[in-house]
Amino acid sequence: MANKTSVPPNDPQSPRWLLDLQQWRIVPYTNIPQRILDGEGYGVVSYTWGYIVDDGKPASDPPQGLLWDVPAVKGWTLAKARRVMETIGTRYIWWDWMCVPQSGEQMRPWDKKLDLGKVQGEEIGKQLHIYGKAKKSIVWLHATCWERDSAIKDLLQLRIPDDIPREEEDNQTPAELAKHTNSLMSLLKQAHETERWTCSGWTLQEGVLLHETELVDGCGQRLPDKHFWLSDQATVADLTVPITRLAWEIAIAYFIKSQGYEPDVGSPIPKRPHVFARLPEPWLRRSLQTLTASGFVAYWQNSPLDILAGKRGRKFGKIQDSCWALVGALGIDNIEVTYAEDFGMDKVKRRLLVALFDKYTWGMLALPFPESIQDVYTGVERDFRWTDVADGAVLPVHAFCVEKKTAAPDPNHQELESLKPSYTETHNVCIHSCSLTKRITLFRASKEGMAWFRHYRQDKDGLKIVSAEDTAFVDDSVLGKAWFLPLHHVKMKAGALGRRCLAVLGLGDKGSIGERAEAGFGGTIDIRSLGPEQVELDELVLTSSMR
Repeated sequence: MANKTSVPPNDPQSPRWLLDLQQWRIVPYTNIPQRILDGEGYGVVSYTWGYIVDDGKPASDPPQGLLWDVPAVKGWTLAKARRVMETIGTRYIWWDWMCVPQSGEQMRPWDKKLDLGKVQGEEIGKQLHIYGKAKKSIVWLHATCWERDSAIKDLLQLRIPDDIPREEEDNQTPAELAKHTNSLMSLLKQAHETERWTCSGWTLQEGVLLHETELVDGCGQRLPDKHFWLSDQATVADLTVPITRLAWEIAIAYFIKSQGYEPDVGSPIPKRPHVFARLPEPWLRRSLQTLTASGFVAYWQNSPLDILAGKRGRKFGKIQDSCWALVGALGIDNIEVTYAEDFGMDKVKRRLLVALFDKYTWGMLALPFPESIQDVYTGVERDFRWTDVADGAVLPVHAFCVEKKTAAPDPNHQELESLKPSYTETHNVCIHSCSLTKRITLFRASKEGMAWFRHYRQDKDGLKIVSAEDTAFVDDSVLGKAWFLPLHHVKMKAGALGRRCLAVLGLGDKGSIGERAEAGFGGTIDIRSLGPEQVELDELVLTSSMR
């Protein structure tokens, strides 16, 4: 049994401690009988208390065995919170304030011999496993009471289109859909102001990892309704599914409006996106951007760019947490988390991006060409930097749901099996071959490709698509002299196959390109076909600027 001055050894896939609710004591995870872990297991809770901390004072009546103080909060005692935690239904729970070292101005200082700062980083770094191993969970909306009206209750009672009677859906007008969307965005804003769980950065992660978890109010009560998505009780999914569906419809509507035809999304497109498409283009783009930034669109695992984009609508107590608080949601379990004073945000973002590119490779480059970026800290428009991806300032192009298509490999086009992108120490993206016999092959556009393309871009209003209807390919300042790295096949429209590529900018003519080249990132483009002109190289470094 660990004594009061010892720290259990680190297991990268398990928590160090759990809270015994019956004994009100912190217990090393390794001391819990295996039969209990195999049976009822342990529970976890997602909640937001950081914003109601009482001036860094320590809470009274903390659990026994803690090596640190836990903060007192305004309006809540640990005894009252304990009663809510008991609704989880397990004896042992992982409660972050009790299981991750805490500090505060008026709380006892950490024992330097225990190296609790390192322990804190290690526990934060394994959130993916801690939440994944839990057998029960709750999301505690402690500022909410289901017996009273609230914005979050209204959001939960939204119905997705599949639940709406067909005649009601068929009769919806553009004005009614715009009103519905504006109302939903207003409810999101109100929910952010009244229930902090909806805007906390930490709960962005916890909601992703607890997507099917039931929501309980301040008294520990569930919200029943037969129309909920997963069960008869409200869950995290009941917040995310309707908002994600609405964002999907608006993205498709913008695609239809800008291109004049439907995207191939792999299934029939319902009527509502066509009605949405009759609304003004700027409204569609801005609405999609607002919904994506809410943190409730594609709110599930293995959606790194959506999760990063969603953090723009969230708040973090420490600036480092804008990265560290998301490592579990992003599926990262091999990253060193640190709050050391000499490890600034530039290093934090680089460490996060290195891990993300290592895990998701080409998925991290499903990005538009950033015509301009709004700095997430100052709000000022400026040129793109790769760290903007870590800040969630760049929106994923898969919002338009264009489906990847398989096709017979074209021997003239380099496939991706042997290529890998990675994030570098100099804040660039390096593409290199993992094979001694394969090289990177770039192509120019064919005449057919110049006549039929979709270049995904981003400006202050959000995502947009530039095509031959908007600009002549050869005269376009971005595409006119670009090279293209083919990624995979897509449907340009029904019956017409094309290629999804990365645009590579500023390389110049074929004769001036060396075996190792540096070029600007030109974003994602769908193009009907590529031409015969090509160039091979061993390494390609994509910088954040046009050259």
